[in-house]
Formats: sequence, structure tokens, C-alpha cells
Amino acid sequence: MPLSPGIRLGPYEILSPLGAGGMGEVYRARDTRLDRNVAIKIAVERFSERFSNEARVIAALNHPHICTLYDVGPNYLVMEYIEGETLASRIRRLPLSLDDALRIGIEVANALDAAHRHGIVHRDLKPGNIMLTESGTKLLDFGLAQFQRVRATDERNITITLTEPEQVVGTLPYMSPEQLEGEEADARSDIFAFGAVLYEMLTGQRAFERQSPAATITAVAREEPKPLGDFVRHMPPDVQVITLRCLRKARNQRYASASELAHELEECRALASEPISGINLKVLLRQSKRPRVAIPILLTVLLVGGLSAWGINRGFKARWARTEALPQIAQLIDRDKRGEAYALALQAEKYLPDDPTLGNLWPKISWLASIHTMPAGATVFWRNSRAGDDTWKLVGRSPLEKFRSPLVDSQWRFELKGFAPRGAVDHSLIWGHLPGFSDGHDGRDHESSSRNGSPDSQPAIEFRWSQISRGHARHARGTAWF
Repeated sequence: MPLSPGIRLGPYEILSPLGAGGMGEVYRARDTRLDRNVAIKIAVERFSERFSNEARVIAALNHPHICTLYDVGPNYLVMEYIEGETLASRIRRLPLSLDDALRIGIEVANALDAAHRHGIVHRDLKPGNIMLTESGTKLLDFGLAQFQRVRATDERNITITLTEPEQVVGTLPYMSPEQLEGEEADARSDIFAFGAVLYEMLTGQRAFERQSPAATITAVAREEPKPLGDFVRHMPPDVQVITLRCLRKARNQRYASASELAHELEECRALASEPISGINLKVLLRQSKRPRVAIPILLTVLLVGGLSAWGINRGFKARWARTEALPQIAQLIDRDKRGEAYALALQAEKYLPDDPTLGNLWPKISWLASIHTMPAGATVFWRNSRAGDDTWKLVGRSPLEKFRSPLVDSQWRFELKGFAPRGAVDHSLIWGHLPGFSDGHDGRDHESSSRNGSPDSQPAIEFRWSQISRGHARHARGTAWF
């Protein structure tokens, strides 16, 4: 039966529910003795033994990326209250950048390493059990964990399982093949689950999820995941190698320890953070100490390092454009900040020139314009009339055909030798507000008969303007005096 706010469990006052599952319910509560918020996990009666063992598991661990156990009650655990969102929620809400995925992966791998060093296998690693906070990542829910201890008398591994004997436990599609077969899980089983989580962070797709549980089990046991490059262009090869090694079917082909895995991810992230013109000497020196890396290989890497760094960096920039810039552009459009969205889209286009998502965004923030002047050869300048920036930006020389222009209030200036500049043409005035100009919805050209107050002695540049925006064409013609 759910607990209502105000109910007390010993010194803990229930404040609000946080969630519920098959094993129990979780509440936010206040520790009245220390005046701090805590999370209380209340056991369903049939799982009380599992809760007792979970308390022992968490109590055995002390790590910045593992939730902290404060207290144990008759049928509840009191743990630190963690503000943030689950990794599962974050992946659904917005794609992760490569750097964020690697950072989170390193922190989770270090947490697993701490658990494995204490002989504890998590067995239910998934995005829903990983919490993202301002201070870093927290690994949660050791309810399905198991101890692996060495008996002093014969040094054989003995597994003390927190669930019923020979019960298949875990969550599809993150369970390892050996777990699905009912075999004993070990640290390498957690590494398989880690690989599935890393794959999902990098691509936004689950590595083995299919339309039915039976098909998912078959995929985990027999099928290889699609290459990461099928979902993300320019995926760094090292990242793909690390991810797919975690997902090997045979556990002896995976990383032997989470410590080794974390080390590989740290090196990969360090290399990814280097600028175009540089390479990470620390990473190369560490790698050169490995027996399999000889001096000639190191020299070769140094020779091609600049070129490789350029290629890797461009791949990272493309991922930034896809996972960060495109969502930001959509948000700016929703907030009617089309000028900022246009500027960001220009940056993203450098790395995603043919991206269909960006192609669908362009009509919302720009139009195709054409400008002809008489005489031809006038230099055309543009500026955003509401940006607070007086700088004129060069557009080109007339005639200009179907060039992209931001969908903002704009001013245009035309310069030609022998014509004295005397002002600017405001784009919003072209359509029906400047005497002699009118909206061209009827498809005809509209020519100005007004000299807009300019002296007869001043030479004029006649211009013809056309615009295509969201499938509608507009035309105008007039005389611009300067």
C-alpha cells in the first residue's frame, strides 16, 4: 500500500513518491535528525531477503559514482537522495554528444571496477539504473547483484546469489548471452551490459532490441549489432572497436576487467579532445609502453598523426552538428529566434552539407532571394536590422541568383562606382510600404515611379528583387537612390 506524505518510518518523514517497481517502492523523505533529504526504498515482502542482501552489497562499496547507503530499516533501505535524471530519460530526450557519452561511460566503468574489486557483479546494468547529476554519474539498484568470494581453504570461486538459485535475472536487451543461458554471471557479464549501454548512448538505438522478447533473446545470443556507423557518420574507429569488443558473445573475448575498459575509454576521450593541429602525446607514450606497440609503430603514428587528427576532429564536429546543433536550431525556431538559428545552421552545414534534417530546417529560417541591378555589377551588402550590429556583411555582386538569405528583418545596401551611397533599403519596406513598391503576390513586377526624395542630379541604381519562401514567389522592381 503506497505511503502518504507525512507518514514516518522511524526518524524519516515521507515527502513524496519517486517510483515503483516489482521489488518495491521508492520515496523522497526527510531525515528529521540531520535535516536532509534521503531516498527510501521499501521492500515488497517477498523480496525482503533480496533487500537485505542489497544493503550488504551497497554497504561494501564506497565510491563517488555509486549511490551511498545511509541506514537500514526492518523492510526499507535509506540511501542518498540523488537529484537529476536517468540516462534512459536523457537518451529519449536528446542525443548525447560523443564527449558526454565517453565521460559517462568512463564514470560507469570506474564504478563497475570498484564493485568488481569487492567481488560484486551488478547483473542489471541498464540506462534506467544510471543517474545523471550535476556532479557526475551515479550507479543505482544493486538488487540483482551477486557476491563472488574466494574460499580460503581451496581458493575456488563461490557465488552467493541474491535471487533464487538458477533463476535468469536481468533486463532485456542488456543481459549477456551467458545470463540468458542461465549460466553464472561474472564481471565480464557486466561488461557486455555496459557495451549495450554505450552503444545506445552513441547511436540512440538499442543494440539487440527486436519486436518480441523471443526475437530479442535470439539477437543477443546469435546476432551481431549493426555497425555504429550505420547510425552516426564519422564515428571514430576506436570508439566502435571498444563498443563491439564489449558485446562479444564469448565472454573471454571481452575486456577482462572494467579497469582495462575504463583505461581504453580515457585514452579515446583524450585523443578526441585534441585540436585539429595536434595529437595527444600522453596517450601515445602510454600506448608505447605496451608490449605490442613498438618504436617503429609509434614513429608511424607520429608521422600521420596530424592527418589522422584532422579526420577524427572532423568526425567529432559532424557529430556535434547532428546531436547538438540541430536540436538547438529547432529550439531557437520554436522561440522565434530565427537569426540565431540561421547563424548556427551555417556552422552545422560545414559538417553536414547533405543532411536531410538540416534541409528541412532551412525553409523555416531562410528564403531564396535573387537580386538584379541596372547597371549590373553593384556590390550588395546585408545586415540584420534588429540585431544591434551595424556591420554590413558582403553578399556579392549583382546579378545574384537564388542565394540564401535569413528570414529576419533586413537592410540592404548597393554600391557601384560613380553612385554616391545615401542610405539603405529596408527589406520590410520593399513589400508594399515604400512608395511605388507593392507585394508581388499577383506574379507581376512592380516598378517604382518615385525617386524617394532623391535629387534628379543623383544617378540611380535600378534593381529587380525576387524571393522564394516556403514555396511562394514574390517579385519587386524599383529604383534605389544613394
